[in-house]
Amino acid sequence: MFKALFNMKQTLLRFVNKIFKERGFIMEEKLRQIGLTEEQIAAVSKVLAEVGSLEEQTGELERLRKEVEDYKDRFKEVSADRIIEDALRNAGAKSIKACKALIDMDSLEFDGKNVIGLDEQIKKLASDEETAFLFEKKGSFKLKGVKPRSSAGKAGAKDFSSFKYDDWDEYFRKNK
Repeated sequence: MFKALFNMKQTLLRFVNKIFKERGFIMEEKLRQIGLTEEQIAAVSKVLAEVGSLEEQTGELERLRKEVEDYKDRFKEVSADRIIEDALRNAGAKSIKACKALIDMDSLEFDGKNVIGLDEQIKKLASDEETAFLFEKKGSFKLKGVKPRSSAGKAGAKDFSSFKYDDWDEYFRKNK
């Protein structure tokens, strides 16, 4: 199917080129009828070719401008997402994705460096009874576990803090 479309495109291009050549020939004939010399006809043809080239370049320029605008919009979107995620992380959100889904994105405004209205929404989510569980409480994290045994003060306990290389060597030879 792709090959058939490609062949159709090539045929269409050949047809269009043929029409332009015929029109160019007709144009040259009309210019001769007006009374222009061959040099003047060549100059007019050259100018028309440059105009056609400029039209192509203008089209390319417009396409590039549109592409740049698309990239700018995408950059704004990505930057705003990054700022929102960082703010949620700093607020202690347990699940960035879940908290981000609860934020009203339509009411936020991105000014290039900050997202206006974000802090208020995060504070509201963190203090609301229904969504407070999504955030860590400040100072609520406590490490639980078993304390290692201490050998300080026991009979035969060694103080390793002042050991030198020779002391370690002797200790390991005795306690293989």
